Amino acid sequence: HEGILSTGIEYALARLLSVGQITVAELYVYHKAIDDTVDTLLTRSRTEAKIAKIVFEINKLNVLRNIWEESQELRLLHCHTETPSPQSSGSAIRIPELRFTRGQ
Repeated sequence: HEGILSTGIEYALARLLSVGQITVAELYVYHKAIDDTVDTLLTRSRTEAKIAKIVFEINKLNVLRNIWEESQELRLLHCHTETPSPQSSGSAIRIPELRFTRGQ
């Protein structure tokens, strides 16, 4: 919590010290207490952000799992390509389970 926040804490403590609200002996205790409180709040905020990101990623994984499960239920045809022979001019795709008929 560097920068403005730290400067603000130091200013507030200096102000309390200058108007006699705290003594020099209490200065370290107040500074340490405020620092610890700010650290706790920032840590909690960062932790909550990490948890929110984890929840988001879990939701994405659940969507992918559902898509995967739905795709497993489909009856997909298995296919493969064959290496062209020296006599052929190109490669072929073989789908053994596919049957094609025309008309009735």
